[in-house]
Amino acid sequence: MPVARHKLKSFFLISSIVVSSVSGFELRGGLDQDFGFNSLSGPASSTSVQPSSLSNTSLRLSGDGTAGAYNYYFDFGLRGGGDGMRYRGTTSLSNLRLHIEKEKHYLTAGNVFEHFSQFSLDAPVKGISYGYKNISSIVENMTLVFGLDNPSWNDLFSSKSSSVKRMVAGAEVSTKWRGQTTANLSYVFTNDLTSYNDVPEFAYNTVALDWENQSIAGLELRGSSAFSGRLTKDTADGTVGFAHHVSAISVDGLNRAELEYRRVSNDFAAPAGSYLQDRQSVKAKLRYGYSSDLSFSAGYLFYHNNLNRQLTVTTFNHKPEIGVSARRLMGRRFAAGGSSYRIDSRLSGEVKSSDHILGVNYSDRVSIIDFGGNLDYIFARSKRDSVDDMQNRIGGSLSVSSRFVFGGMNLRPSLRYAKHYISADSTSGDGSDDISVRADIGWPGIGISTNLVAGYNDQRRGKGSQFSKFYSNLMLNWRPDFLRQSSFYLRAGFNDISQSSDGDFSETLISTGFNLEF
Repeated sequence: MPVARHKLKSFFLISSIVVSSVSGFELRGGLDQDFGFNSLSGPASSTSVQPSSLSNTSLRLSGDGTAGAYNYYFDFGLRGGGDGMRYRGTTSLSNLRLHIEKEKHYLTAGNVFEHFSQFSLDAPVKGISYGYKNISSIVENMTLVFGLDNPSWNDLFSSKSSSVKRMVAGAEVSTKWRGQTTANLSYVFTNDLTSYNDVPEFAYNTVALDWENQSIAGLELRGSSAFSGRLTKDTADGTVGFAHHVSAISVDGLNRAELEYRRVSNDFAAPAGSYLQDRQSVKAKLRYGYSSDLSFSAGYLFYHNNLNRQLTVTTFNHKPEIGVSARRLMGRRFAAGGSSYRIDSRLSGEVKSSDHILGVNYSDRVSIIDFGGNLDYIFARSKRDSVDDMQNRIGGSLSVSSRFVFGGMNLRPSLRYAKHYISADSTSGDGSDDISVRADIGWPGIGISTNLVAGYNDQRRGKGSQFSKFYSNLMLNWRPDFLRQSSFYLRAGFNDISQSSDGDFSETLISTGFNLEF
């Protein structure tokens, strides 16, 4: 019987090698499965998070190969499960993508992400894209995209989805001239196919030009300008908006300077892009490297809204900052530290606020002990009419860790303590304390790793405790020798929560599962 099994195994091995060499095809996959539940006890258990069971399954398949003159790659994923008490048998398509290339041409179907410009197309779509590369010495690439702008495949096919379904169609042409100058011209049309909560359906047109120049050594110039038009389908009313962004980056050895200007009008609308509407901003950053171990920095950010005067109040923000960072302090190899001073000032009508933030941090190693800490002091002040509110906020954290080897076992214990205090006057204050201990233990020889965490958090208002929690967590992971690309795990957690409003309860969480890679 063992001889027959050996011959059968050899047959399948030789067959797979032959098939692989003929088709050039390689298949990879993964299967994730986890099970878990939580239970509650205590006076407030009935009004807290409801107990539930959980079962999740995830299947991933990917492969690549060649077929004649074509190279291809695909991804496929399924996800199923959920809260076992409420959702049973739910299955969703998590990923679907096919990419085919032949010389200068490529085609992608399924999950498509083609970045044109932040002002035109900077989001994935469910659909298809076609690209033509290296067209000529000036025109480098041409890309066409068509699909639906939906966050998930389930939303795409569900009639009860709360997300707006949008059709996206666009094209981009990339060009390059002498002097290291490139420019990308893109056009994107977006059409609402459905609406939600009685919001009108719109049609959008966006044209964007992105450019970059590196003809001067050490200086990089970038810019983007876009025009958008939005049309309301029901009334044929429309708006027109503009967006601009330009930046300059200069690098000279250890020194670096950045300058950026951005303006996006209130009427600019491009659903497939990524931007902040109704904002004008100027940002500058400067870093001076005195040496490889010592550097100074300065920065300034200013932005405001209400560009079209459509609001009654304009909000202005000023954020200057300076800082210093150093390594190898006092000749110590692992010593590093720094300090910074920032101001966050905001003026909105009659309301003015200003936060002054001073921060200091330091880390080092002494023998086998690693430690680090930071301290922040904030003086906050806000004015409205004749009312002047002031606060002092102090916060900091300290961490200590080490590492040991005992035969085949690695041990890394660590301790962390964080404290925050807020005082509005000299007699009372709010604050919090958080202390935790952790032990990371591993046996590399047998593929087992685990970590244990326990901690206590206390939050106060005035002189009384408002919320406190004791928590502990265990994580055990096993990656066996015969399945080095796969693993099995066990998680357990316990939370004991006490609240001033008689909201005490305890929670126990347990989950287990595996990850198989093939």
